[in-house]
Amino acid sequence: MQFFPTKQSFSKVVILLVFLLGWVQISHAQSLDNMKDKKPFKAGGSLALNTSFFESNRTNNFPFGKTSPFQWSVVGTPWVSIYDFMIPFTFTIGKQNSTFEHPFFQFGLSPTYKWATLHLGYRNMTFNPYTLNGHTFLGAGIELNPKKFRLAAMWGRMREGVEYDTNATVFERPSYKRMGFGGKVGYGSKTNYVDVMFFKAKDEVNSITTPPYDQQITPSENLTIGISSKQKINKNLDWYGDFGYSLFTRDLRMSDSYYQVPESVDRYSFIYSPNISSKANMAFKTGANLSIQKFRMGAEFEQVDPAYETMGAYFFANDFRKVQVSPSFTLAKNKIRFNSTYTLHWNNLANTRIQTTFRQNTSLNVDLAPSSKYGMNLSYNNFRIYQESGTVPLNDTIATDMSTHVVTLVPRISFIKPELVQNYMLVVNYQTLKDNNIHTRNFTETTSLNVNVNGVFNWVKKKYSLNTGLNFLQITGSFIDNFRYGFSVGYNRKILKDKINMRLQTNFSINNDKGEFNGHTESLNIQLGYVVSKKHSFNLNANLLNNSYKVGSSYFEFRANIGYVFTISTNDIKKKKEVEPTSKQTP
Repeated sequence: MQFFPTKQSFSKVVILLVFLLGWVQISHAQSLDNMKDKKPFKAGGSLALNTSFFESNRTNNFPFGKTSPFQWSVVGTPWVSIYDFMIPFTFTIGKQNSTFEHPFFQFGLSPTYKWATLHLGYRNMTFNPYTLNGHTFLGAGIELNPKKFRLAAMWGRMREGVEYDTNATVFERPSYKRMGFGGKVGYGSKTNYVDVMFFKAKDEVNSITTPPYDQQITPSENLTIGISSKQKINKNLDWYGDFGYSLFTRDLRMSDSYYQVPESVDRYSFIYSPNISSKANMAFKTGANLSIQKFRMGAEFEQVDPAYETMGAYFFANDFRKVQVSPSFTLAKNKIRFNSTYTLHWNNLANTRIQTTFRQNTSLNVDLAPSSKYGMNLSYNNFRIYQESGTVPLNDTIATDMSTHVVTLVPRISFIKPELVQNYMLVVNYQTLKDNNIHTRNFTETTSLNVNVNGVFNWVKKKYSLNTGLNFLQITGSFIDNFRYGFSVGYNRKILKDKINMRLQTNFSINNDKGEFNGHTESLNIQLGYVVSKKHSFNLNANLLNNSYKVGSSYFEFRANIGYVFTISTNDIKKKKEVEPTSKQTP
């Protein structure tokens, strides 16, 4: 069965999209009676130019080759409006290395009219988390939301073909050219709706030369169907859910002549062409929120099968179940706020792993604000990871069972006067890692204490501010006993009627290792923003970092970025035309 449009059918798709846009405009003819009172044409947008520079005396290179110290990019966001028909554009041009071997260029537009949006060029769309979820494609898409109908469709290239190149200065993972298309049909409002969708993508087997076997790159195919819904049951209770079912073929080159196709996918042969490498998997998430006066309770359950994948998302975690509850409430006219979350996450759903890993997280947070001038926040977090036997009994000597306890206390106080606003804050963070495995605890257990005292002084009328801070950090463990202390100072000021904003921040700290001096660290950051006019603005950001160690590798880094933004609209053009004739008149 042919799923992907041919060149002839693609032209029909374009004609259909144009027809739909025309129908959208005709269907709103009754609402355009007052068009004569509107401006027929508007245009505007912005153009941003950025250059960056990086220099370091580090001897080690980056994982995939040394990065060029100079980079640049141009980002444009122009737009055109014809009455109520909005056409936004976006394009990006940039450089990734000094030889200009891998330049990139992206251009796209999404014209919108009332409840209709057309996507052309490089765009991304989302149906639900388990089908199409924000993946960028080069092609066309449309979204229609007349009244309570929720319609969407897309077609385009999900990934371009990249040959395996051993001579490239920057490593680029080989990939087959991938095309995809999908659609969504739904009905309802933002709080009550039901959507049904599908997404299909397929690699072109002959789009590149077969990459080396050790790259483990094969041409694949994927078909996912999904359902999403949200229902507001009453004023206190709402429910939501997302579902996805994926048919995924790992290698299109594998023949089913000598192997039997798995029964779980063979049943779908009328819409899909499976082979021995095909698998069918499911994923879903459901949850509810309950609100009763000052109390709120959220609950969610999610499950993703071990081999669930979709080509409509860049990264997808699978093989897990997750249960989460999050009660919260307020007291004393919102002066006391309590929030908490408990999450339990585990894998090995098919019992094919050697062990099952559990992750447990408990979070408690209390905020006290008896006055707008002072208050305190207290939080506790517990992260635990532990393992149980899977396909084979788990040896206690290698089993993981660790807990991290984090307690944070943040008192704050403010002194507010017309000419000076003062804010003081103390942050105390205590963290400890406990290992319940007696065979490994001597190598893993650590404790840290981090204390920061910060003060911010803001002279409102004079438009400048000063921030200061003292910090202390100590980390102890079986093989580590380090502490660091230092200070930070920052200055911010606006001048020339707020057109120039200057910011200077410096940090200095002394490092100690096992009670002995082990060097120092200092950094300097300078930021400068200059708004020349409504059309032109410049910005400069420079950062210097120096790490000097008595024991260890010392290094410094310098980063700088210069940017320029040009913004214009038809209103600016019109004002200019109105001024020019009067400027030529004589008194």
